[in-house]
Amino acid sequence: MKRSVVLLLLLALAIAFAGCGSTEVNGGLNTYVDDLGRSVEVIENPERIISLAPSNTEILFALGLGDRVVGVDDFSDYPAAVNGLPRVGGIEPNYEAILELEPDVIFSIAMSPEVLDRFAELNIPVVVIQPGSYGEIAEGINLIGDIAGASAEAEQLNAKMNAEVAAITAKIKDIPKADRPVVVYEVWYDDTTGLMTAGPGSFLHDIIVLAGGVNVAEGANYPWPTLSMEELIDKDPEVIITTFEGSYQDLVQGKRDGWQSISAVSTGRIALVDPNIVSRPGPRITEGIRALAEAFYPELFVK
Repeated sequence: MKRSVVLLLLLALAIAFAGCGSTEVNGGLNTYVDDLGRSVEVIENPERIISLAPSNTEILFALGLGDRVVGVDDFSDYPAAVNGLPRVGGIEPNYEAILELEPDVIFSIAMSPEVLDRFAELNIPVVVIQPGSYGEIAEGINLIGDIAGASAEAEQLNAKMNAEVAAITAKIKDIPKADRPVVVYEVWYDDTTGLMTAGPGSFLHDIIVLAGGVNVAEGANYPWPTLSMEELIDKDPEVIITTFEGSYQDLVQGKRDGWQSISAVSTGRIALVDPNIVSRPGPRITEGIRALAEAFYPELFVK
């Protein structure tokens, strides 16, 4: 085989296996694979960015890319610098407002196929960041960093987050599983259907484990199982985590029928946690892990 042919083959292989799931293509475009497995073409170093998820907004600002964010969803509220930015909807985006902002790329969470199809018709690239584990949060940060030309910043942010988690897990690493509290996380509660909680395949399950808890739904076969009253009583969680003030008050005041016999309720181990630090898979998730660890082991963690 001629030397020139060998060099061409080596070059082709180098491009095919280039890191971070992206491939340079014609016209200054790069191709990335998002969390839905979709290939998305984005211009190199996009200057006009829209975030359609609070978690992505927080990532962008943590990476020092706030000056490129030209619009955010209706729920983004952190950091304070987002307050003056145009709002462009949420699950139902305001397409007209988005078009006026002329974005180079949109960072979103999972949306309906109809919404994604509409953005495709408008020729606006949408990258979906939808972590299903703690590790995938880091991958999402890296992907946003790669797309926006902030790979080094993404590495630094992930290193900082990993160090914060390591400091938490170091305090509980020697506690055997048998001595760790059984925990239930309230995603949603309804008197009729029961309690929706977080199971394996959700990043919430991972942060419960990292904080030193034993997830009551660790044996579930899908990320968001619903537990009946009978199942809850049988599993008898020792700690209840909720992000809803109304639920917290009902539980501590014994107003939720049938729950009085559950250990967490009878002993008062009910924690109200800021939803913004546990429900958003972004840089502040380490604060969420610490908040859970404080609820599980108040004697080990000083608030």
